[in-house]
Amino acid sequence: MLNEVYKYEKKLYYFLTRKFSRVDRNDILNIEKKVTQSNSYLIDIQNNILSGEVFLNPYIEIINTAFDVIDFNPYEVLRDEKNQKTVACIPQLFFEGYKTVNLDSVSINIISILYEESTPFTFRELEEKMSELFDRVDNDESAIRSLIITSLKFLVGNNLIYLDTAFETS
Repeated sequence: MLNEVYKYEKKLYYFLTRKFSRVDRNDILNIEKKVTQSNSYLIDIQNNILSGEVFLNPYIEIINTAFDVIDFNPYEVLRDEKNQKTVACIPQLFFEGYKTVNLDSVSINIISILYEESTPFTFRELEEKMSELFDRVDNDESAIRSLIITSLKFLVGNNLIYLDTAFETS
C-alpha cells in the first residue's frame, strides 16, 4: 500500500517540478477562459447543435494507481477492495497550482480518443467514436448521447477538456 502511494506521489512530484513548472501561466489562463466559455457550447450540444469542437487540455497527465489515492479510505484497502483508478492531473492557476481528478471509464475513453487523434473532434465525431464502444441495443442512441454529455460536463467542469466554436448547421 505504501509503495503505491509512494509511486503516485513520485509521479505527481515529477509532473509538478519537471512539466507543470515550465508551463506559461498565460497558457493556463487561456485554457481556463476557454473552459469557462465551454458552458454555452454544452447547452448548444444539448440543443442538438452538434459540431462544436472538443479539445483536450494539452497539459493533462494521467496516473494509474492500484486504489483511490485522492479520496483515500484505509478501510477500503484493508478489505482488499483495491480497484485500479485512473487519475488526471493538470496545472491550474490557483490553490496548489495543480488539480487531480479521479476518472470514470467513459471519461477515460473520451480523453483517450482525443489524445490518440491529437486533433480536435466535433461533438458529432466524438459521439460516433464513442458509440462504437457500446453494445448496440434498439433505440439506445439518446442514452449514449446523454452519457457522453454528462461526461463532457464533468470533464469541462474539471478543466480537462474545453469546447470551442467550429459550428456547422445540423
